[in-house]
Formats: sequence, structure tokens, C-alpha cells
Amino acid sequence: DRYLEICGAEISRKAFRKLRFIEPTDVRNLIEFGEISFPGDITVRIPVRGYVLDRGAFLHRLKERCKESGCEFVRATVKEVERVGSGFAVIFNDGKGIACSHVIGCDGAHSVVRKKLFGWKPAAMIPTTECIVHGEPRPVFRMEVGEKWKGAYSWTFPAGNDVSIGALKGLVSTWGSKSHGSRMIPFGGGGPIEDNNAYLCGDAAAMP
Repeated sequence: DRYLEICGAEISRKAFRKLRFIEPTDVRNLIEFGEISFPGDITVRIPVRGYVLDRGAFLHRLKERCKESGCEFVRATVKEVERVGSGFAVIFNDGKGIACSHVIGCDGAHSVVRKKLFGWKPAAMIPTTECIVHGEPRPVFRMEVGEKWKGAYSWTFPAGNDVSIGALKGLVSTWGSKSHGSRMIPFGGGGPIEDNNAYLCGDAAAMP
């Protein structure tokens, strides 16, 4: 749950309309605009309707719904994923495994599914730090680009009664923060993210 505090929890209203059967629960903030600021006091503001969720509570709620629908959850580390006929074999570190017809790799920046089934790497792995700090949350996703961010960007998002700030590792101070964490953001690479019932999404797909 601590990891979920320092990871993206923002979802657009449009995404929920497309999902249909999943409702936006555990909403911490409403979002009305996206802002991108450039050197020279240039700011572009774009209407964006969405939500900042309590990601941990939201995912726990989804998990309970899945259990009620008959889903089974297995807590394990995936070691191998390989094609077997028209399906897949997923092997865990303890040697056990499962057979399945579809695989969705949502397994993060260092995706095993991407490595084993798709065979490509992101163009870059960007180390970032995110902090939750005291502040006045605004209904805005704000990003700032410029030389001081060393070719990347900084961000400021609302986070309940606080504010989430982040940038490349080493460019934001964690001093005085309520919580903080680091993560790698995979960027680019241009490889496929769908192949015969195997899919990649999120960081596994290097979507940023």
C-alpha cells in the first residue's frame, strides 16, 4: 500500500466511461485542468476532467469484486512466461505454474512478460523521486519543463489534503515530506504491446 501512495493515481472521467462496469470510487480529488509550463512564463492550460483516487483502497475494492465473481488470486513471483500452442505457461519461482489462454503484462518497468514474450527494452529507464508534502491541493495536473529538469519535467498533483511533487531523482528534496519514494519510469522503445492474446500495459509497455 505504501508503494501505491507514490505511484500514479490519476484517472480521467473518459476512462471510466469506457470501462463502464467500474465506477470511480475512493475519490480523493477532482481534476479540472492540465497545465504545462515552459521557460519564459508560458503556460498552456487544457481542460481535463478526472479524479485522483486513493489507489490502494480502489484496488482493494476491485479485488473484492473479482473474488465475488469467482476470480482466484495467486501471490507469487513470475520467473518464466512462454507460449505453449495457442496459449501460455506461466512459471513461478517455486516451480509451480499455471496455463492460460491470455496474458496481460502489468508487471512494471522491469516487466518479465515484456522480456520473455516481446523481447524489447525501453529506450531509457528514468529514475524519479515523488514526495507527498503539505500544501494547498488545486484541481490541476501541473507539469513544468525546462533546463533545470535536465531534459525531463517536474510534476505537481493534488493528493487528498496534500500535494504530490516529483521529478528526476536528485532534483527534488525529500526533506520535510510526509512520505516519499523512488521508481523507474521506462520511456520509449517502440516495441509491440499486443501479440496473439499477449498484451502489455502501463510501465510494462513503456507508455510514458
